[in-house]
Amino acid sequence: MLKPARCSCCKDKFDKNARKQIFTQFWEVDWKRKKDFVIGNTEVKETARKTVGGNSRRKHTVNYFLPSAQGRQRVCKQNFLETLGVGVMFVRWTLKTARTFAPAHGCTKRPPANKTPAALRVHVKNFIKRFPTLPSHYCRRDSKLLYLEPGLTLSRMYDLYKKEADDAKQRCVSKKIFSAIFRELNLSFHNPRKDQCDTCARYKEHGISQDIYDKHIENKERARYFKAQDKELAANDQARLKVVTMDLEQLLVCPKSFSSSVYYKRKLSVHNFTIYDVASKDGQCYLWHEGEGGLDSDEFATIVVDYLMSVPDSTESVIIWSDGCTYQNRNSTLSSAILHTLQGGQKPNLKEVQQKYLTRGHTQMEVDSMHAAIETNSSRIEIYTPGQWETVIKTARRNNPYHVKTVDHTFWKQFPVLRTSIRPGKVAGDPTVTDICHLCYTKSGIFYALSHGTPVQPLPAIRQSRNPPNPVQQMKYKQKLSLSSAKIADLKSLCDTIVPESHRGFYQDLF
Repeated sequence: MLKPARCSCCKDKFDKNARKQIFTQFWEVDWKRKKDFVIGNTEVKETARKTVGGNSRRKHTVNYFLPSAQGRQRVCKQNFLETLGVGVMFVRWTLKTARTFAPAHGCTKRPPANKTPAALRVHVKNFIKRFPTLPSHYCRRDSKLLYLEPGLTLSRMYDLYKKEADDAKQRCVSKKIFSAIFRELNLSFHNPRKDQCDTCARYKEHGISQDIYDKHIENKERARYFKAQDKELAANDQARLKVVTMDLEQLLVCPKSFSSSVYYKRKLSVHNFTIYDVASKDGQCYLWHEGEGGLDSDEFATIVVDYLMSVPDSTESVIIWSDGCTYQNRNSTLSSAILHTLQGGQKPNLKEVQQKYLTRGHTQMEVDSMHAAIETNSSRIEIYTPGQWETVIKTARRNNPYHVKTVDHTFWKQFPVLRTSIRPGKVAGDPTVTDICHLCYTKSGIFYALSHGTPVQPLPAIRQSRNPPNPVQQMKYKQKLSLSSAKIADLKSLCDTIVPESHRGFYQDLF
C-alpha cells in the first residue's frame, strides 16, 4: 500500500501522483521483473565511512534511485521502500541473491526420493482398466464419465489391488496415490442421480442470476401442480382416464454375484422399462437383455404403443408423465408411433394421448418407487439369468405385484415416419424440442405447448419427402443381436467359474 512520503529531502523530487504511478507500474510486473527493478535502481558500493577504534560489520553502502522524467533521481531508503510498497528484507534478499554466484548444488531436476516410479503407476492403471465399465444411465450426451458396476467401491478396489500385489510379492502404492490415479482415468462408481439439478447447484455457487433461478423454480412448481391435478382426475375417473409415469431403470447385469472375480469380467446388460399407473398403482415392466434389443427410440416407441394397446377399451384418454430425455421420451420416432396408433383405429374409444414432461433436475415420479423396490429386493441375492431378474421384479412388492413382460428381438417394431421433426420453430432463436412441455396427440394431428397449463397449438407443418413413408409397421430385428467377442469371452469364463451348471444353458445359446 502506498504511504505518504515523510522524508523532507525527497518530498520535492517526487509528488504524490509520480509516486503513485511508480507504485502501480511496479506491482503490475511479475516477480522476476520486480527483483530486476530493485537491482537496477540501487547501487552497492564499499562503505566510505570507517568506524574509529574498532572493526565495523558494515561493508557496503546502498544508494537508492527512482525513475522520473528527468532520469534517475536519488532518494532516501525510506522513500524508496514506501514508494514501492516493499520491506527492507525484500531489498536485502534481492541484492544478496542476485549478487552472489554460488556453484551449482547438483540437485537440479532431480526427482523427489519418495516419488512413485512410473512403472508402478502404469501397473496401477492397468489394474484399474481391467474392471469393465458401463456408460452413464442418465445424461449420456452430457457426461463423458464411465461408470463401474454398482456395489464396487474405491476401498474394495484397493483391497483387491493390495491382495494381488501381496500374492505376487510386489510393491504396492498407497491408497492416496491409488485414488489419484483412479481420478485420472475419468471413472466413477455411481450413475448420476436424475434428481440432481444443475441449475440449483449453480445457483448455490452464485453461477446464475436470481431471475433465472426464480423462473426455474416456477417451472418446477408449475409442473408439479398440474401433475397433481392429473392424478386427482384419474382417481375420480379411472374408467375413462389413465395417468401413468414411465422411466427406464438403471442398468441391471447378469450374472450378479458377490464373488470378487466377477468385478473383472464384462457381464450381460439387462434393461427394464417401467410404467406406473398413479391411480390404480399397477406397475408394468418390460424386460430384455442386450442380445434381444438395444436402447434406440424404436424400442421405447414400441413399448409405449404396446402399453396403449393394452389399456381397457373404455379408456378415452391417456396422460403420460416422464422426464425430458430426448432419445427416450421426446423425439419424432415416438411421436410418429403414437400418432400412427391413434389413426390406425385399433382402439376406437381412445381419443387422445398426452405427453407431459417434468422440469429437468426435478423429475422424481411415482415410477421411481418401482426401481427402489426392485433394487432392495435384489440387494442380497445372486442372479445368473434374466429369467431370475423377472422373478425378483415380480416379488419386489408383496401386495399387487408388478407385471413383467419379457420380450425378445421379434417384439420391436419400426413405425411409419409421420413426422420427421417435432421442433416448434424453424430458424435460430425459435423454440426447440427441449422447450416443449406438453404434447397432445389426436387423430387429426399433434399439438404442443411450451408451458404447462397453457392452450396447445398445432405443430407447424414440415416439408414432406418426395417418397411417402411406408404405412405398415415393420419388424426392427430379424435375428438376435450379436455380442462383442470380448464380452463373450468373459461370459464363458464366468460360466466356468461362478455360474451354476443349471444356468449355463442360457449362455450357451447366446454364444
